[in-house]
Amino acid sequence: MRPAPILVALALLAVAVSRAPAQSGRATMHGYVAFDGIAYVDVPKSPRAKVELRATSAGSRGVLTVETDEHGSYDFKTVSPGEYALQISAPGFKPYKTEIYLPSDFGCSLATLLKKADGKKPPTSKD
Repeated sequence: MRPAPILVALALLAVAVSRAPAQSGRATMHGYVAFDGIAYVDVPKSPRAKVELRATSAGSRGVLTVETDEHGSYDFKTVSPGEYALQISAPGFKPYKTEIYLPSDFGCSLATLLKKADGKKPPTSKD
């Protein structure tokens, strides 16, 4: 006896839905900041950067701020979808600024190199 086509279709739909990833309605952002002239073998000397994500979408407000770890990494774990102004800054370095868009259920990764500010020696944690 052959199964009815409608039963087969429903069974396939149930399998597809159960395997579909859950949608959170949020985005995530992971990044890495390198510093011009500082090697990462000098981890104790690596400066920390301030990373600021400012909402710019119509009707959106708010600023999310984190600091890089000793390896230059940072994470924003739950971010509302929308448009943002991203600024990364550290003493002795030129700030990095850009605009980004984070869609829903999207993971963004960004690697950035901060350049030395003109005529300034970047501070280290041992200075």
